[in-house]
Amino acid sequence: MIIRASFLAFFLTMLFGSFAFAEETTISNGTPITGQITKSENHTYQFTTEEDGPAYITLDQITGDFYFKLVDIYGNTLDYDYVSPGDNTVLSDNLEKGTYYLELSPYYWDGITSASYRIKATYASTFTRNVTTFEPNDTAYTSMTIANGQYYSSKAETDIDRDVYNFTTNTDGEVYITFDSNTAEFYINLTDSNGHSVAYDFVKSGDSSYLYANVVKGTYYLSVESNYWSGVTSATYRLKATYSSSFTRNTTTYETNDTAETSMKMTSNKLYSSSSDTEIDRDVYQFTTNADGTATITLDNNTADYYINLVDSYGNSKDHAHSVSGDGTIVQAQLAKGTYYVYVDPDYWSGISSATYRIKASFIDKTPSVDPIYDTGVVLTGKAPSNTKVYAVAGSTKLGETTAKDGKYSITIKSQIAGTKIGVYTIDNAGNTSSTKYTTVVNSAIKAASSGYNKIKVSWFSVPEASGYEIYRSTSSSTTYSKVGTVTSGGTLSFTNSGVITGKTYYYKVRAYRTINGTKVYSPYTKYISGKAIPGTPVIISAKKINTYSMTLSWSKIDGATGYKVYRSTSKTGTYSLVGTVTSGSTTSFTNKSMKAGTYYYKVVAYRVVDGKYVYGNYSTVIAYRH
Repeated sequence: MIIRASFLAFFLTMLFGSFAFAEETTISNGTPITGQITKSENHTYQFTTEEDGPAYITLDQITGDFYFKLVDIYGNTLDYDYVSPGDNTVLSDNLEKGTYYLELSPYYWDGITSASYRIKATYASTFTRNVTTFEPNDTAYTSMTIANGQYYSSKAETDIDRDVYNFTTNTDGEVYITFDSNTAEFYINLTDSNGHSVAYDFVKSGDSSYLYANVVKGTYYLSVESNYWSGVTSATYRLKATYSSSFTRNTTTYETNDTAETSMKMTSNKLYSSSSDTEIDRDVYQFTTNADGTATITLDNNTADYYINLVDSYGNSKDHAHSVSGDGTIVQAQLAKGTYYVYVDPDYWSGISSATYRIKASFIDKTPSVDPIYDTGVVLTGKAPSNTKVYAVAGSTKLGETTAKDGKYSITIKSQIAGTKIGVYTIDNAGNTSSTKYTTVVNSAIKAASSGYNKIKVSWFSVPEASGYEIYRSTSSSTTYSKVGTVTSGGTLSFTNSGVITGKTYYYKVRAYRTINGTKVYSPYTKYISGKAIPGTPVIISAKKINTYSMTLSWSKIDGATGYKVYRSTSKTGTYSLVGTVTSGSTTSFTNKSMKAGTYYYKVVAYRVVDGKYVYGNYSTVIAYRH
């Protein structure tokens, strides 16, 4: 009788109560152990986790083939690998609190009697941090906490030396992480406390990268790992994380100011001179407008190319520009009262390691407003300071001009295609040109669809800044339209007209309005559309056999239905024949008699009788039945 080794081990376990480990050595958290082993030996190491958490175990510097495994106290193998000389391996697992063993065994040695190796285990337990290398920091549990906006330089000793850092945000907000000065290729990955990746990148040797994300309040982890090294044994890098938390401002460089939450507050019309220390050194500034108006951002004296972006408090870009070295640029936008941010980023630097620039934010107050306009509209209206010249353009094409009177203007233009961006600006008597206010031409098409036997749902496209909409109806496209409804929210884009006659055609059109000082200011009307109400669509609930010659079909009840008609076919896509009419709207079943064996397909349609005429709804979905 042959007893396999695994069975023998199991037998011994049952006999003596627990799995036996010979000559186990305790391995300290994050401390490498170098060993020498002979062909006839097995080496076992023990460690105990104080909490549930990740374990990251490395094996390298081996001079023989090994079988390497992680087991629990019951002898269950949790992870393993076979490793050849010159190679290395990682066992990475999430472990429950408890004691574990690492077993190392020679594997088919040929021509050697001994070999060396190095093992390091990092796990959820107490440890001592090296203040220079930050080790051990191979797992989230042992990760190195990094301060807001501070640089950290470190080293990957091998291509399996993983470094993990952590930081905690006090509020929801932006995270901006820079990674540079790397002498080999790395993979960087930002994860949340649940291990979900938030942002990542692969960074080649000598390149730089950044990770950017909007995150919720909480703790995050940044892992740094080698990425397909070839001919590289170790490498260095530098990183910095800026996030929503406390920090100390440098009054000269304005750092830390890489995110909206750490941005430098600006005073109107004050010049700020600053610098970018690297090509990924982002600077963010903040200003708050006390009233609606135009914000003008000027960037000049720049010794390299920059990209400048003005955004609102929700991160929506209001305007942006690229500035070539020495040229400078201006960003302008019409803003509502509130807080805004200016992002200044180096723009595709080549052969440049640092640069300086100067920035200023100011506010002007002669930018006109522009009312919404449909693709059928030929008159553009809005508000502008009296006696200023008002110009309307679409791209580089001038659409028209006028002089504002009594704080208003009206420009006759050709109708524009929906989606066209129209810009309006003013020039005052002193020659000052305002920033441009834009509006997008609204699609004037609307829809009218049945929403039941006596209801029609009308829907339309959103009109910017609308306070609400009014819906008008007629029984003819060319006769007088009467108002049948008002929607008092600019964000509501549909209205259901109830009490209509089934099967009768109605015509609809809509106009938006904006309430200003208690008075409604209307847009032009949309195009008209026709629609009619029909009965709803039944849903077939079941098809059941009664006996050899009959079956019963059941469906959902349809409001307002006078009755139903049942159709049948022997092919799903074939011709359907009427097999029954139900003359009561409350009766929702039909018995099909004189059946023969085979497969049949059924569909049902509801109808309503109006003035002696049948008005049908839509057919139900076809259902297959085998008799």
